[in-house]
Amino acid sequence: MKTHLSSNYIPQFSIESYLAYMSSNFPEFFKTFWFDRPGVFKIIDKMNRTTTDFEGSQKGGRGDSYRKAQVNSSVRVVGMKQLLQCAFNNHDFQNPPASYKILDVLGGDGILARAFSSFQSQKNLRLPILTSDIAGDMISQAFNYGLPLIRQPAHYLFLKNNSYDAVIIAYGTHHIPEEERVNACKEAFRILKPGGRIVIHDFEENSCMSRWFNDVVDKYSITGHAYHHFTIDKLRYYLKKGGFKNIKITHMYDPFIIRDARKHKAYSKLMDYVLDMYGLEKLKKGGNIRNTRAKVCNLIKKYMLYNLEDIKEAKPYWKRSLSLFQENGEFVAEMPRIALVGIGTK
Repeated sequence: MKTHLSSNYIPQFSIESYLAYMSSNFPEFFKTFWFDRPGVFKIIDKMNRTTTDFEGSQKGGRGDSYRKAQVNSSVRVVGMKQLLQCAFNNHDFQNPPASYKILDVLGGDGILARAFSSFQSQKNLRLPILTSDIAGDMISQAFNYGLPLIRQPAHYLFLKNNSYDAVIIAYGTHHIPEEERVNACKEAFRILKPGGRIVIHDFEENSCMSRWFNDVVDKYSITGHAYHHFTIDKLRYYLKKGGFKNIKITHMYDPFIIRDARKHKAYSKLMDYVLDMYGLEKLKKGGNIRNTRAKVCNLIKKYMLYNLEDIKEAKPYWKRSLSLFQENGEFVAEMPRIALVGIGTK
């Protein structure tokens, strides 16, 4: 046991020092931990031997550019706010119950938790979100932001039964292997309190975004992108097999939005964000940054073309295609994305 406890868990910590850190700094989350669960150390050993797409460039991943993009948590604020509203159910997410706990299963560097903090009317309130991820470099950055965190896979959580009010699985759900998706739902069900809610977010198969991943990210990123997305039927199946009831599947508007006082800056910042967010390093070859931005822009115009008449949930503010417009004295560059969201109750 001592050998395991002294082994590497995230770059900053052995398991032993990590547990001591969480116990001291985030006791409300520490008391939900189940590191004595059979098989935990075997899973940790496997994580340490496995490289994900979101590790740093030294490990062959595209995580460096992804984390660079995510420094600005406001770009995806429209979608993240909706996810949090779903997770908090009928509670006011700007003033949640004191004991409320949310697990962000694919939390990466904690962008959802950081966005949540920006929504708060009162600063320095207790953060109810535990950022979780399998990638060590992602969790390492969450630590640098001072967030409560845990490194674990979606299909085998190191957390106690009936200990969380909500579970969010978003922004990368297609990276969970298909054979592990039912188990990920079952694990979410296990750790939720009775009446707790799961919120799953991904992009629908054969949608603009799935084609973007298949044709653009797979071709131009250094990691490729050979992952299967979700259909409505498959998402409902995973939730039902996970044990959930009152299942609802809906479409959600989840755009990239960047604002600036100068038109060309709003455009340039959005192109750079997309370039970094998806790690499109191969687009940079043989050209300067202006040409690279033009390539990104042309790809967005080609793939992000939505027929909103086919989407019953569409609202007037949803954009059909890449847009650059003026609003409240600022220029707004907006790339539309429409996600598939599944909600279920324990």
